[in-house]
Amino acid sequence: MTVGVVRQDQIAVMTLSDEESNNAFDAISMAMISTELTRLMDDPEVRSIVITGSGRVFCAGADIQSFKSAIEEGTAADLVSTLTGILHPLLVRMRGDPTVIVAAVNGAAAGGGLGLALACDVRIASTKARLASAFFRLGLSPDGGTTWLLPRLVGLQNARRFLFEDQTWSAQEAMDLGAVDEVVEPEELIPR
Repeated sequence: MTVGVVRQDQIAVMTLSDEESNNAFDAISMAMISTELTRLMDDPEVRSIVITGSGRVFCAGADIQSFKSAIEEGTAADLVSTLTGILHPLLVRMRGDPTVIVAAVNGAAAGGGLGLALACDVRIASTKARLASAFFRLGLSPDGGTTWLLPRLVGLQNARRFLFEDQTWSAQEAMDLGAVDEVVEPEELIPR
């Protein structure tokens, strides 16, 4: 995955880009995301950061192929520990930082990618956006901040149903429940 940043006055737009992997991250790209977001949050000239994805996906979370390989090799716990060791401190920093961070959810947000979006101060979704946990599909318990953030946004029972039933929410459903703040047409997402 590549992480592109375009600065416009006091706003930085960070785009996650690797359409082949659905903007999924591995340990290297998760470290890149963390480094770039931290750099932007540390910059006093940056007042707001917009995080978005390229193509049809915001971020699919951890790379499924890496998980499949790690499960077969018996190293899944190490992979989870490495990824969450980078992601969780980043999410804590995002939640406490005075920089306004906006998730411009252009498409699917799943797993740790969903956690990344939920950790933002504001979530604006394209009508093409979909939110999914996807952890149970891999035999994993939800992480990436979703078990803490989601109930605070949508209520405990809605979060339980979403996670336990492995639901996928459309942008409108996510807005109706409180997981996103606004839904716009795809061409209006970044300008909004």
